[in-house]
Amino acid sequence: MIVSEAQVQRVVRIYQVQGAQKVKAGPGGGRPRPDRVTLSKEAREIQKVREALAGMPDVREAKVAELRKALDAGTYRVDSADVAEKMFARFLVDRLAADLPSTQDAEGAPGGREGD
Repeated sequence: MIVSEAQVQRVVRIYQVQGAQKVKAGPGGGRPRPDRVTLSKEAREIQKVREALAGMPDVREAKVAELRKALDAGTYRVDSADVAEKMFARFLVDRLAADLPSTQDAEGAPGGREGD
């Protein structure tokens, strides 16, 4: 999933509009309750996958060597249909992201306008 800077800024503005929530007092004489998070089984599995991915190299050296060899030999070919498909997919994603409602339309509601 590709997240654009504009999408991140929209989310930040939504949270700013909503304001910060105060910590509720717990049963211990008005002392705030400590934050607690319980992760689902799926979330723990995703966390393990992320940790495994973090340990992997950013560059696939074998793939780079294979492509470099094909370039040097003059046998590297690019499928124009694949390039066109990727370009069109990126265009659609950008277009959909541009059509998302702005935080000014949200009126404090993360899902859209108030009353929708």
